[in-house]
Amino acid sequence: QRQMCIRDRSTGDDCCCDGEMLLTRRRVLVVACALLGSLLGLFKMMLILPQLEPVPYLRKAPPSRPNRPNPANTLSQLSNKSPIWSEQHELRLAMEARKKSNGVVLYSEAGCFGEKIVVSSMSNEPNCKSCWDACGKTYPSGTDANLHIRSVQLAGSDLWGRRFYRSCVGTYHYDQPEEVKLMPSGTPGCYHFDKSAALASVVWHDAPDHSRIFLPQSYRVLYSAESATYFGYQAYAHLLGFKRSQQQTSPATGYTRLLTASEPDDLSTEKGGVIPTFTAARHPRFSFAYGPFNKPDVVDKFMQSGAATENVMVLTDPDNFLVQSVANVASEVHPGHGAGAGAFFLGNPQVLRLWRECICSLSHRRGACAGLPPVRQDEIEKEFPDEPQVAHHWVRGRLEPQVWAAGKLLDGQQCDVHPDHVAVPYFVHREDLTAMAPVWKYITVQILQIRHKVDPLLRGLQLSWCAEMYGYIFAAAALGVKHKVWTGLQLRDVEAKISWEQGRDQDIKMIHMGRAWFPQAYAHRVTPQWIHTEGRDLRPPGTEQVWCKCNWTAADQVPWPLPAGIDFVSNVTLTLIHDSYQQFGRPPTNKFRAGNTPDGYHKSFP
Repeated sequence: QRQMCIRDRSTGDDCCCDGEMLLTRRRVLVVACALLGSLLGLFKMMLILPQLEPVPYLRKAPPSRPNRPNPANTLSQLSNKSPIWSEQHELRLAMEARKKSNGVVLYSEAGCFGEKIVVSSMSNEPNCKSCWDACGKTYPSGTDANLHIRSVQLAGSDLWGRRFYRSCVGTYHYDQPEEVKLMPSGTPGCYHFDKSAALASVVWHDAPDHSRIFLPQSYRVLYSAESATYFGYQAYAHLLGFKRSQQQTSPATGYTRLLTASEPDDLSTEKGGVIPTFTAARHPRFSFAYGPFNKPDVVDKFMQSGAATENVMVLTDPDNFLVQSVANVASEVHPGHGAGAGAFFLGNPQVLRLWRECICSLSHRRGACAGLPPVRQDEIEKEFPDEPQVAHHWVRGRLEPQVWAAGKLLDGQQCDVHPDHVAVPYFVHREDLTAMAPVWKYITVQILQIRHKVDPLLRGLQLSWCAEMYGYIFAAAALGVKHKVWTGLQLRDVEAKISWEQGRDQDIKMIHMGRAWFPQAYAHRVTPQWIHTEGRDLRPPGTEQVWCKCNWTAADQVPWPLPAGIDFVSNVTLTLIHDSYQQFGRPPTNKFRAGNTPDGYHKSFP
C-alpha cells in the first residue's frame, strides 16, 4: 500500500496516512475534496483578492532523454512518467490551490480604503514560511508599506494559526514578537488594530508546506568505512543518529555499513555486533595507496551483490550524523534524477576544466591534461581481473545493450554536459547507482593517475584527497544522471554556527561533524582541560575548541556534560558519541582497532 506523508515543521515528524484510496480514487477523492473543502475560500478570494500572485512554477514530469547514453534499459522506464511523482504532483497542486484561497488584503487607510497589498498563505520570507512582512515592501504607488498598514480584510476558511505582529518577523529574529489583535471596524468584513501602531507581519503558523507533501518510497542509508579506532566511535554514533532521527517505517528504511576489510569485524551483526554490515575485500593496490578509493570500490561491490532492494540509496559518510528523517528528500528521487548537498567546490569553474580537458574524452586530452595518457586497457584488466563490470564490460562493452552504451561514455560525446557540483549525502536511484558505481571507480582510477601533475594547475580542486568526489559527479555526468543541489541538507562543523532551536526550525537533515566548541567563558572557567591549541585559527568568536576527530584522543576523551549555549553541530556531535557509548559501550581495542595512540588511531584492519 502506498502512503501520503507531510512533514510537520513544529515537531519534525512525518505524518502519513493510508494511500490506497489515493491511488484508486485519486482525482475524485483527493483533488476534488481538497478543492471543495476550500470552495468558500476560493469564492471570497475571487471577490476581494483579484491581485493574488500567480501560481509558482512547479516542475513538470521529467522529459525524455533520447540522446544521452543509457547504461541500463531500466534507467528510462520511469523517466517520462513516474506514478509516484504524478500522485505527488497532483496532491501538491491541490494543496497549493487551497493555500492560495486563504489570504489577507492590507490597506493603507482605516476602513479598508486607500492603497492595498494582497497576500496569500503561499508567501514566504527568509525566516519563515507561509508568512509575509512589510519590511522592504511598497504599495503600488511606491509608498513604504512598513508602518503604513491601517486595516485588513480577511479571506479563506482555513485559519492555520494566522497571527499578526508589529515587527517584521520574516526578516528579523525576535524571541517574543508583539502580537496585534484585530477588532471589527465600521466597514463589514474590515478590521483595524487594537492599538494605534501599524501592523508589520502576518504569519500562518500551522499552514502546511505544499512542497513537503510527499508519497514515500523505500530508501536505504549507506556509508563506507574501514575497521579502525578512528571509525569505531563514528560507526556507533552514526547508528544512534539513524535510530533517533525517526526515519520512515513504511516502507521500512534500510541501513548498511559498507566495510572494506578482509573479514567482518566485531561491530557487525554477523559477528554479534549491532551494526548491519556488508564486507568486501580491499583492492590490493588502490585501497592502500588512496584510502577514499574504498568508497566507490565497496559501493560497486555492494550494488553488484544484489543486496540493495530499496528504490533510493542515501550514500553518506561515517561522519554524517542523521538528525531528522530524509524521507521527503528520498521521495523526490527517480531514475535519472538524484540529489546531494552542495560540494565545497560548488561554482568552481575548474571542475568543468577537469571534466573537459582530462576525463570526458580520454583519447583527446588537452589543456591541463595535454600529453597525459589515460590508464591503458591492459592495465585496467590487470588491476580488476575479477570485476568484469570495470575491466571488460566497461571498456570493451558490447555484451549487453546498457554496457555497449557505457563503452562510449568517455569518448567525447558527453563533454557538453556540465557536472553537478554535489557531495555527500548523495540521494540516487538504485538503478542509477548500479550503473554509475563501476564508472565512478574507473574514473577515480583515471584521476589518481594524473592528480599529482594536474593539481598544481587546478589548485582549487584539491585532487590529492578528493579524487573520488569528482569521480562520482563525472560518472553521473557521463550517464546523464542529474543531481539537484539540496539546500540545507546538512550543516558542516566549519559553517556558520546556529543554536539547537535554529537547527530544528531550519529542518537540517544531518550534520557533517569534525570539531566541537564550548562557549569561551565556560571553557576557561569550568573545563580548561578540554581546550585545544590545535585549530585555534578556526575558532568562532567567543568559543574554544574542545574536541576534534583529527586528534588521536577523540575516541577516548569526549567532553561531557554540555554547557548551555553550545552550537548545533557541536551539540549533536558530542551527544551522539557520548550516548552511543552509553547504549552500545565503547568499541574495544583488539585486532580490528589498534587503540587511542598516535600510531594506532588511524591504523586500519587489513
